[in-house]
Amino acid sequence: MQNHISTKRLWVGILSFFLFSINGAGQDIQWASDVIFQFNQYGENDYSASQVLGIPDAVPFGEMSPSAFRLNTESGYGTITLGYEVPQPVSQVFIVENFLPGRVSKVILHDTDQKAHTIYESNGKKISESFNILEIKVDKTQYLVQQVAVHLNTYTNTGWSQIDAVGISEEVFSGKVIPGNSTSVATESEEIVFLAKKERLNNNVNTKYLESKPVITPDGRRLYFARKNAPSNMGGKRDEQDIYVSDLVGKEWSFAINVDQPLNDKLPNGICSVSPDGNSIMVINAYYEDGTVENGVSVSRKTTSGWGFPKKQIIEDYLNLSEYQDYFQSNSGKVLISSVERNDSKGDQDLYVSFRTGEDSWSRPVNMGSAINTKKVEFAPFLASDNKTLYFASNGHRGFGESDIYYSRRLDDTWTNWSSPTNIGKAINSASWDGYYTISAKGDYAYFISTAGAMNKVNFNPTDEDIYRISLSKEAKPDPVILVKGKVINSKTNQPIEADIFYESLPIKEEDGLATSDPNDGSYQIVLPAGKKYGFRAEAKGFIAISQNEDFTSVDTYKEITRDLVLTPLKVGETVQLNNIFFVQSKAEMLPESDPELARLLLLLNDNPSLEIELGGHTDNRGSSAANLKLSEERALSVMNYLLDNNIDKKRLDYKGYGGTKPVASNASAESRQKNRRVEIKILKF
Repeated sequence: MQNHISTKRLWVGILSFFLFSINGAGQDIQWASDVIFQFNQYGENDYSASQVLGIPDAVPFGEMSPSAFRLNTESGYGTITLGYEVPQPVSQVFIVENFLPGRVSKVILHDTDQKAHTIYESNGKKISESFNILEIKVDKTQYLVQQVAVHLNTYTNTGWSQIDAVGISEEVFSGKVIPGNSTSVATESEEIVFLAKKERLNNNVNTKYLESKPVITPDGRRLYFARKNAPSNMGGKRDEQDIYVSDLVGKEWSFAINVDQPLNDKLPNGICSVSPDGNSIMVINAYYEDGTVENGVSVSRKTTSGWGFPKKQIIEDYLNLSEYQDYFQSNSGKVLISSVERNDSKGDQDLYVSFRTGEDSWSRPVNMGSAINTKKVEFAPFLASDNKTLYFASNGHRGFGESDIYYSRRLDDTWTNWSSPTNIGKAINSASWDGYYTISAKGDYAYFISTAGAMNKVNFNPTDEDIYRISLSKEAKPDPVILVKGKVINSKTNQPIEADIFYESLPIKEEDGLATSDPNDGSYQIVLPAGKKYGFRAEAKGFIAISQNEDFTSVDTYKEITRDLVLTPLKVGETVQLNNIFFVQSKAEMLPESDPELARLLLLLNDNPSLEIELGGHTDNRGSSAANLKLSEERALSVMNYLLDNNIDKKRLDYKGYGGTKPVASNASAESRQKNRRVEIKILKF
């Protein structure tokens, strides 16, 4: 069986961080994408011509690396001819000589007509530095370059000379080439600047064993993570990875405990994401009742006795060619981001998006595009509560070490159009390995994994992983959200109810997200991005939902509110408010924001063919009583006409206007008067 741990490629050795000037700023370098021809390479994988593809990554520069090309012998000739995905004019060529530079003897550009243009020749020269970037400037070519041939001669100066990467650019630059740099040459000013310093979590969380993959709940009060090969794992030290949990008590994290079965077993287990209500959790692997697992992802839901057995998620056309995998489910519960390798991946693991098609089913994964994905590894996705700021780790973009954390913002609803990724900055990213970034809904702290602390240990191990956190500056925070929490209760008994929670932005008809209430105490919690109007409600069998609505269009900072959701038993004589029916001021014309509530009322009647109701219209007490009575009657009639237009039998419907005679709140303020302007349904027969 494969090892299905969401993890990183391990790099053995100490990373160093170097900057190299290259003349200009803010433009793109295109790094080689294909090997067209090679002669005299040392190996078929390590030290081969394929190691020249992509960004400079044979770090630390100045040391021999299997991630760079070298000849089969210390003295000899060699050639690599490289292809580029997009043919382009060229003003500058960059040859990253990561070890024993000065052995490049000739550089030839090949245009789209296969004509050769020699731009550099040398008998070879000995360079005192152990690494170098050979910059070759030419007048901008009038032809499009699609291949570059680099010839090496190590007879003149014997040694294991290495080439790490070959880039081409249309303009002359004065930016920086950095180990781990992507096709974009950027200045340090593009990094996020943090006022605070990262801090290692206490020893209740971090141990001498490896901690990995932290996931903070949106309320910031519970931290899930994985621990490797610890005696407290289900299978002891031989158990490769288990899930643990710690709670924030005051200002300190509690002693982390193993979450136990069924989430953990004697096989490798890992956490992916937790729903805002804390009532469902996504874990790596597809679990089976016989104790076996396979590549995939599962969801466990909270029961009255603890976590339920993880249920395999069915992803259309599922395929992962990598032994590694990562997943993240959005707070809305409707979007799944995968880090897998598929046939259309750009190189290694890419980030993909799927959409919910059923309770445990998802659409075919779609590659999230070239702004995010590179020919290297993209992994550890985390979608912030604003539903558009994506954090992820990669060694294919501009960075400071083996793996860095980046963020990008979704630009439209395709989920394939993203802003150019921004490095989260040196306050978090180190010359070592960094990944698995997670942030609370409030955005006060970010939590992440770093191996930076290993560099300072007496018994150095470059794979030591600990969990750190950092206080977030304004620039590093995602857009503000509102955390809505409360309980689902029976309107007659005030007892808690286990229910499904639905919410939607208004006037859009499509539901934005879903959640569940706790089966023990009825508590729920949802996170809503600011800047919209929302309707939300609870649904349970045998009850009628009373919808709530909130206007968050002017909210510009994180906010928490408490709203209990009431369910009314489906019984004769019961009355339920339709809070999300909206009218033009002083008229009976319904606004588009009413459509979701109307659709739910229609569904209620279709699902219960014996149900007969009265629609009651109500106003506040301002103005003429006769006018109020007439308006309330017309509004109730508008709702009834909608139902009649959608094939509900007229015999099942009645309507009546009550004007301002039955207030549910004081008429002393504008806010309370709004509550009195409403439409209700009364159950006449069931």
